[in-house]
Amino acid sequence: MPRNSVLNFNYLELGRNNSAQMIDRFATFTFDFQKEMLHSMKISCLIIDDEPLARKRLFALVEEMEDLQLLGQCKTGKEAVLSIEELQPDLIFLDI
Repeated sequence: MPRNSVLNFNYLELGRNNSAQMIDRFATFTFDFQKEMLHSMKISCLIIDDEPLARKRLFALVEEMEDLQLLGQCKTGKEAVLSIEELQPDLIFLDI
Protein backbone atom coordinates (compact mmCIF):
# COMPACT_ATOMS: atom_id res chain seq x y z
CA MET A 1 0.00 0.00 0.00
CA PRO A 2 1.52 3.39 -0.94
CA ARG A 3 2.70 5.60 1.91
CA ASN A 4 0.04 8.27 1.32
CA SER A 5 -2.81 5.84 0.85
CA VAL A 6 -6.33 6.90 1.61
CA LEU A 7 -8.95 4.40 2.67
CA ASN A 8 -12.00 5.00 0.52
CA PHE A 9 -15.08 2.81 0.50
CA ASN A 10 -18.75 3.57 0.47
CA TYR A 11 -20.72 2.86 3.64
CA LEU A 12 -23.90 2.34 1.61
CA GLU A 13 -22.10 -0.17 -0.59
CA LEU A 14 -21.46 -2.35 2.45
CA GLY A 15 -24.96 -1.90 3.81
CA ARG A 16 -25.96 -1.24 7.37
CA ASN A 17 -25.74 -4.91 8.32
CA ASN A 18 -22.10 -5.10 7.29
CA SER A 19 -20.68 -2.60 9.75
CA ALA A 20 -18.42 -5.35 11.15
CA GLN A 21 -16.97 -5.81 7.66
CA MET A 22 -16.37 -2.07 7.41
CA ILE A 23 -14.61 -2.06 10.80
CA ASP A 24 -12.46 -5.03 9.71
CA ARG A 25 -11.45 -3.21 6.53
CA PHE A 26 -10.55 -0.09 8.49
CA ALA A 27 -8.60 -2.07 11.11
CA THR A 28 -6.67 -3.94 8.42
CA PHE A 29 -5.87 -0.69 6.60
CA THR A 30 -4.77 1.01 9.83
CA PHE A 31 -2.51 -1.90 10.83
CA ASP A 32 -0.92 -2.15 7.37
CA PHE A 33 -0.38 1.61 7.20
CA GLN A 34 1.21 1.76 10.66
CA LYS A 35 3.45 -1.21 9.89
CA GLU A 36 4.60 0.43 6.66
CA MET A 37 5.27 3.74 8.39
CA LEU A 38 7.34 2.06 11.11
CA HIS A 39 9.45 0.24 8.55
CA SER A 40 10.06 3.40 6.54
CA MET A 41 10.92 5.60 9.52
CA LYS A 42 14.44 5.92 10.85
CA ILE A 43 15.45 6.96 14.33
CA SER A 44 17.59 10.08 14.13
CA CYS A 45 20.59 10.10 16.41
CA LEU A 46 23.49 12.26 17.50
CA ILE A 47 26.85 11.14 18.91
CA ILE A 48 28.38 13.28 21.67
CA ASP A 49 31.79 12.28 22.99
CA ASP A 50 35.09 14.08 23.50
CA GLU A 51 37.20 11.03 22.64
CA PRO A 52 37.80 10.51 18.89
CA LEU A 53 38.11 6.72 19.25
CA ALA A 54 34.76 6.47 21.05
CA ARG A 55 33.07 8.60 18.38
CA LYS A 56 34.62 6.45 15.67
CA ARG A 57 33.35 3.22 17.27
CA LEU A 58 29.86 4.61 17.84
CA PHE A 59 29.81 5.91 14.27
CA ALA A 60 30.66 2.42 12.97
CA LEU A 61 27.89 0.84 15.07
CA VAL A 62 25.28 3.38 13.99
CA GLU A 63 26.21 2.98 10.32
CA GLU A 64 25.55 -0.78 10.57
CA MET A 65 22.01 -0.29 11.88
CA GLU A 66 19.43 0.30 9.16
CA ASP A 67 16.92 1.86 11.56
CA LEU A 68 19.26 4.66 12.63
CA GLN A 69 20.08 7.86 10.79
CA LEU A 70 23.13 9.69 12.10
CA LEU A 71 22.58 13.45 12.17
CA GLY A 72 26.03 14.36 13.39
CA GLN A 73 28.81 14.13 15.94
CA CYS A 74 29.87 16.57 18.65
CA LYS A 75 33.13 16.90 20.59
CA THR A 76 32.11 19.44 23.25
CA GLY A 77 29.14 20.25 25.42
CA LYS A 78 28.68 23.58 23.65
CA GLU A 79 28.54 21.86 20.24
CA ALA A 80 26.13 19.33 21.71
CA VAL A 81 23.68 21.92 23.02
CA LEU A 82 23.65 23.78 19.70
CA SER A 83 23.28 20.57 17.68
CA ILE A 84 20.49 19.21 19.88
CA GLU A 85 18.53 22.45 19.56
CA GLU A 86 19.03 22.59 15.80
CA LEU A 87 18.72 18.92 14.82
CA GLN A 88 16.33 17.63 17.53
CA PRO A 89 17.48 14.00 17.38
CA ASP A 90 15.33 11.11 18.60
CA LEU A 91 18.31 9.45 20.28
CA ILE A 92 21.56 10.78 21.74
CA PHE A 93 24.68 8.74 22.44
CA LEU A 94 26.24 10.81 25.22
CA ASP A 95 29.45 10.40 27.19
CA ILE A 96 29.00 11.95 30.62
